[in-house]
Amino acid sequence: MTQNRRQFIRVPIKSRILYADEGHVFKSSLLNISIGGVFIENLPHIPSVGIVPILFELPQIPDFQTLSEKELKRFDRESIENSVLRMRVKTIRKEDVESTIDAVFDYGIGAEFIGDCLKQKDLINSYVETMVGNIGFLIRLFQERKKSDHEIVLKICESMGYSIDLKYSQLHQKVLKDYQGMNW
Repeated sequence: MTQNRRQFIRVPIKSRILYADEGHVFKSSLLNISIGGVFIENLPHIPSVGIVPILFELPQIPDFQTLSEKELKRFDRESIENSVLRMRVKTIRKEDVESTIDAVFDYGIGAEFIGDCLKQKDLINSYVETMVGNIGFLIRLFQERKKSDHEIVLKICESMGYSIDLKYSQLHQKVLKDYQGMNW
């Protein structure tokens, strides 16, 4: 039995993206990112051409496992800086959703980075590596089940783009799902 592994590790990202097509600029959301590309969700318009210019913010999230408990408790999500990346992508996969009333306008596309963008890819690689470590750290905190860690877990989750409106157990499941989806 062969296993299909992704060529690049992908991690979640919560960021708005601007993309241009047919002389118009559209706003959408990024769902995940890897050194090789992005998955764009909730597109108001499916690009008509294969090569699309994009612009998005990449949060410079710290490596939370290197911070002390005191630093984690004092951490302010507003202190996270963003790098603005301007790149070009080639659309490689269009994913239509089922045609329900609620999902008529929900589409997603996979897009591969193209061109010489070494500086941007270095920033993306750093983001991916940090997120991999942070997701692993979160999983360990969830598994230790210390009541004293709940505040820290919620701060880290919020800083990484997770909704802290979820129940604690749902948040744990979401983080686990993202961990499992990194390579598959």
